[in-house]
Amino acid sequence: MREARQTRRQPLSDAGRVAWILCGLSLLQCADPFDLLGVEEVVTEHNETDDPLADDELEDKHPEYDPSRTVEEEYEGCRVTLNKSASVTRLSLTDLDGDDSELDGRVFASRTDALDALGSREVIPSMEVVNGALKPFNDGLYAAVELAAEDGSDGAALNKGQLLRDLLAELVARAEGGAPEEQPHAASAASSFAAALQLGGESPEAPSNILSDASAQAAAFRQPSIFSTPIGFYTWLPELEAIFRRDRFLQQPALFGEMAAAALVLGENEDLGARYQAMLDLYAGLTNPFKSDDQLWFSFFHETGHVLLHRGQLFLEVGAKNKSECQADRFAANHLIAPEDFARLAERTRFSKASVKAFADEVGVCPGIVVGRLQHEKRLPPSHLNDLKKRLRWME
Repeated sequence: MREARQTRRQPLSDAGRVAWILCGLSLLQCADPFDLLGVEEVVTEHNETDDPLADDELEDKHPEYDPSRTVEEEYEGCRVTLNKSASVTRLSLTDLDGDDSELDGRVFASRTDALDALGSREVIPSMEVVNGALKPFNDGLYAAVELAAEDGSDGAALNKGQLLRDLLAELVARAEGGAPEEQPHAASAASSFAAALQLGGESPEAPSNILSDASAQAAAFRQPSIFSTPIGFYTWLPELEAIFRRDRFLQQPALFGEMAAAALVLGENEDLGARYQAMLDLYAGLTNPFKSDDQLWFSFFHETGHVLLHRGQLFLEVGAKNKSECQADRFAANHLIAPEDFARLAERTRFSKASVKAFADEVGVCPGIVVGRLQHEKRLPPSHLNDLKKRLRWME
């Protein structure tokens, strides 16, 4: 049992303080500080397992049923209600036997070493491998689009840099000659867009008072921060870093009023509004998810075709398709529906829901994929049988 003691301390004189310090130093020379302070408790942690690779036992799992985790899904017109909250899934790895027995127990330093050891055996890449291979391709695609859209090069229909310069000029014009109630808001917006262009490496044209305010905003934004530091493929080139900082500056929530003034200009100026909408459409095409199953799977196998057929190359489709894009299209089409199977389907002159469903069941794909292929090959009008495609709803 510990005793509670109350001690009243009296102030020490200067001589007393010196005596205590000297006494403490002499004690520390020959004693462990813990001996002086005392040890209240000593804790030793030890964990030992007889078999660290022991498998989990199903009987040890006791998931609880949660009625709120019920979902309803529809497959080919049949509505199914599922609740797997109380289920247990077990993954069992079979023992290596036959020709594979020599690989049992071996650990490889890299995937390349493992593939070399497998020799001519057929290997199916995991989704992690496919995604890892597609990531550099996608980053390169986005980087190429950003650079092309910045100045309208390589046949790009959009010139984002010129759009921002023209928008700044219109804001300056309204700040100087617009309605009295509009002028201060237009001037403030002009300063922010001029700052953005300065962050993009430009020297915008504007009155001195606007440029002075813009320079101050740009200098403040250049201070190191998570928000203003380029990331991902935007770190590849100085041009991409400049685009990142300029666009990132305009995304600040604090500029809501300035963006409202710019929105008023875009709504009233037909040319600027159309060019701005074209920019939004470009980014929507790059980032928005697919709306149907045929688009999703065709695009997946198209990009996989690039990975397998055109390693180490970057492709940006502008205008007419080149040879590599056509090869990737053919790769996707043939892996979804084998050429000999589609040849049999193409012999028909009319396609009904029933016939498309029957063929899809026969070759093992979704009916929407068959419809998409027929539409792409001009065997079916774009407006026909679209209800056989599964509409995808993406969770935010």
